[in-house]
Amino acid sequence: MYVFTSNITARQVVPSGHEGFTLTIRDARNRQGGNETSPLQPTEPEAAAATTGTLRFSAAQWRATFDAISDIVCVISKDYEIVEINRRGCEAVGMPRKKIIGRKCFELVHSTRVPIAGCPCTRATLTHEPSTTTHEQDGRIYELTAWPIVGQNGQMEAFAHIVKDVTERERAEDEIKRQRDAQQLIASVLEMSLHDVSIDQVFERALDGILSIPWLSIERKGAIFLVDKDHHGLSMKAARNLTEAARRSCATVPFGTCLCGRCAASKSMVFSAHLDDYHHRRYEEIKDHGHYCVPIIFEHETLGVICTYLAPGHERRAEEEELLLAIANALAGVIARRQAQNEVEHKSGQLRALATELVKAEQRERQRLAKVLHDNIQQLLVSAKLRVGLLAGKSGRELQQGTDQVCQTLDEAINAARTLTSELSPQALQEQGLGAGLKWLQHEVKSRHGLNVDMQIENTLEIADRSLQVFLFEAVRELLFNVVKHAGVDQARVEVAHIDERSKVRVTVTDSGVGFTPERVDHQVDFAGGFGLFSIRERLNHLGGRMDVESAPGQGCRFVLIAPSRTP
Repeated sequence: MYVFTSNITARQVVPSGHEGFTLTIRDARNRQGGNETSPLQPTEPEAAAATTGTLRFSAAQWRATFDAISDIVCVISKDYEIVEINRRGCEAVGMPRKKIIGRKCFELVHSTRVPIAGCPCTRATLTHEPSTTTHEQDGRIYELTAWPIVGQNGQMEAFAHIVKDVTERERAEDEIKRQRDAQQLIASVLEMSLHDVSIDQVFERALDGILSIPWLSIERKGAIFLVDKDHHGLSMKAARNLTEAARRSCATVPFGTCLCGRCAASKSMVFSAHLDDYHHRRYEEIKDHGHYCVPIIFEHETLGVICTYLAPGHERRAEEEELLLAIANALAGVIARRQAQNEVEHKSGQLRALATELVKAEQRERQRLAKVLHDNIQQLLVSAKLRVGLLAGKSGRELQQGTDQVCQTLDEAINAARTLTSELSPQALQEQGLGAGLKWLQHEVKSRHGLNVDMQIENTLEIADRSLQVFLFEAVRELLFNVVKHAGVDQARVEVAHIDERSKVRVTVTDSGVGFTPERVDHQVDFAGGFGLFSIRERLNHLGGRMDVESAPGQGCRFVLIAPSRTP
């Protein structure tokens, strides 16, 4: 095969029983008809090297070279009849050379009565210049080139027609383009996510990018959903070119409902070519259409869904799915990072609020202690002192009565001091451990608040770590205090036992009261009891344990505290 520079054509005399033939290269644009020759540049290793002038080959040598070319090469007359064809051409047509020669090329190859649209031979006839085009047939892509063959009289007599199978090259180029489009879109989304914009704006950028990719054969409309954990479903966060009815109908989609809900629940892509029975959401103006519904997944958890619209009867294409999955994976990272940032900011706010509340609690406790000391113990001691002073000069019955009053006053002061000491650190807890401390607490909440506690403590309960005992005691006291304040019942149950071969301690506090939404423990520490619950959970997390909350409005509460038997 020969490729000529843009201002070169070939003049070739095809052998017909001669010992050889002459191939001459002439500048076709030399209007004076000069014989100045130009260099010939080979592109196939099988093609003979040529220089200016005349080259002579034997017919056998020419045929061997001609047949060795790996592309289809043939000579076609101005009437589109095949004059000569190499071995590769015969193999492609599936016929011997003698049955091919003289046939119309378009009838033999394309089964048409006229040349195909864009035929390079037709264009070369008009321009007298080499012409190249691409043509797809039987699932393959071919590059077609026609070189005018000029006779000795300077007139075009035939065409050298070269057919190269470029399917793999074209597919590789298409794949490169698809990869480039995907990378550019993903880079755009990631770059935008680093700025101070909402996640909805990031979704809008991603959706606009998806719908603008030219080779993606989807309708120019779609939506992106984000999981709404509170409602166990999807919430539409971005949409393009949807009707108002479609927006309203699909604003929220429960898991398992319609195609997007099925996609979220199954964590797998859902494809539909038509408006089928799985399209549960219908509205008055709905028309036949299909969908790619792509899950946005991070660490095996569904975060959202990308929904694209397809024309009815659309055929499923792997390259389209691959692009949509790549974008979904990029969005998953963006969503997860934003959620982590929000969680960090929320936790930081909670900790700041908790620190403030602890300072206030300390101040309140100081004030309470000061009040107990001043209004109770101190007043009793002052009263005792005054009574002792009045005893001077008294004797007999009066002295005895005065002494009894002083003793009574001192007993009251001692009892008040003991009560205060027990509140600060129960003696039973300090001397006998968690079990005894909780038994004391059982009687304390009964006598002070009228709360009946069913206390179930493992007989072999043994916690050597004093700080862990104190923490669990304070946690149970806080939870029982919340029952008193908020549950609206006068009964509760506490269970304490070892689990996991005594490597952990499980404490369960249950009531049948008004209940609440467990998410409030994490997301609203300012509700009644929130600071105590939040601080318990944070302390357990620090110890390597956890707190599980089971509750719902009107269905009571069950708190499960699990901590290692030994703290780090």
